[in-house]
Amino acid sequence: MSTPHTGPLYPYPREYLVGMKLMAGGQQDNEDIRNLFMVMSDPEKEKAWKLARLIKRNKNLSKILKEGR
Repeated sequence: MSTPHTGPLYPYPREYLVGMKLMAGGQQDNEDIRNLFMVMSDPEKEKAWKLARLIKRNKNLSKILKEGR
């Protein structure tokens, strides 16, 4: 994508958005994580889990996803 004023725009991949939202940890962030997981592919979900383990938030991610059920 490119914007008319600043040049190319590179949005964050979904799995990295999950990682950033895990770091923020707010209630709206948790809802966003659940919504992202509904539209992510299996490889994206696997990468999100790897990132969660890397930033030591995998237990939080598990809890967030269980609450959404």
